[in-house]
Amino acid sequence: MGRRIVSLALCLAWLAAAFYGAGPAEAKGGPDGMRKWWNSPRMVAELRLTPAEKGRLDELFIKFQQDTIKYRAEASQARLEIEAAFDQEPLAEARALDAFKRVEQAKTARGRAAHAFMLEVRRLLGRDRYQRLKEMFEEFKAQAR
Repeated sequence: MGRRIVSLALCLAWLAAAFYGAGPAEAKGGPDGMRKWWNSPRMVAELRLTPAEKGRLDELFIKFQQDTIKYRAEASQARLEIEAAFDQEPLAEARALDAFKRVEQAKTARGRAAHAFMLEVRRLLGRDRYQRLKEMFEEFKAQAR
């Protein structure tokens, strides 16, 4: 159980770093400044990525980004609803509680989207290449320190 938690934590750390700008230095940033490690020549060579796999990773990334935007928007809208409920007199308690639930649901859905992305990456790469990807990320983190 402990190894699973550590593995999940590593995957989530890798996910956060890969998508929020701390990916391998040689990775090329996309139009939105995000890093896509599968565009790095070194990663392509090391992991023996095919053009079809790179295309699939691009598709998965776009879907993940769309989901992230959607769930962030849902959470933001619910937070506005909370603020409006708190500003009402008398306090719109039921409205606020419903909005709190929607914030939590959006956060949970966003986490599920991240896990689904990682599951698809693992499925696409297989065990050995996925393990190598994790090793390369750890190497990058060690060099960055």
